[in-house]
Amino acid sequence: MTKSKPIKVCISSLTTENFLSSELQVETSALEGLNMSSMADILRGMSICVMMLELMPHPMAFSHTHKNKTCNASQLTNLAKSYVNSSLDLYLKENGKNIRPWGEPFPDLEIPDTLNPDVQKCQRVKKGLLFMKAALKVILKQQETDLNPMAQKLLTKLNETIDLVKHVYLCVANTVCSGGHPPTPTTPNQPHSTYEKKKWDYSVLMSAEKFLAWLAKWLKARQI
Repeated sequence: MTKSKPIKVCISSLTTENFLSSELQVETSALEGLNMSSMADILRGMSICVMMLELMPHPMAFSHTHKNKTCNASQLTNLAKSYVNSSLDLYLKENGKNIRPWGEPFPDLEIPDTLNPDVQKCQRVKKGLLFMKAALKVILKQQETDLNPMAQKLLTKLNETIDLVKHVYLCVANTVCSGGHPPTPTTPNQPHSTYEKKKWDYSVLMSAEKFLAWLAKWLKARQI
């Protein structure tokens, strides 16, 4: 009998703190006997972890003396943008493609004025990412408890996107925007009727994608 070798995997549903500090040792023999569905779930979970491990630093890298060498924030932000875009595509597939935009803006997701000093931009960026994470959680909860509890691809993608946005915030807050006090996030207020909720969700995803696209360019210009 061939001796099994340990492999390292991570679970995408871990909290930010656990994700950065945890390594789960799994014996390959433990994977024997799993059905194809279970194996597919494991591989999907590992794929997002591999991408994030390539972009996120070792937990010790967040020390004060290495703030500017911790993670590639622009690449991580671009990855989050692509996941928001995929979430939007899946959302429209499950909820209908003729959804009109929400009539009111989301101030926290508006792109900062280019003339603002970086310290003000940083506060806007951090507040925007916190609002984005909270708003995506609202969308996820609505989909899984009310509108589309069986839309597994959409629910999985939203969960992965929320996790990525959390890591973008952590990366940005420990590199280019490490100063100042953490901003107080705005609580997302979703409308009551089903169609109005869909309009709100659609506009959140659209605004989040534009915000992340701007943020990735802003970070890249600073070589972060």
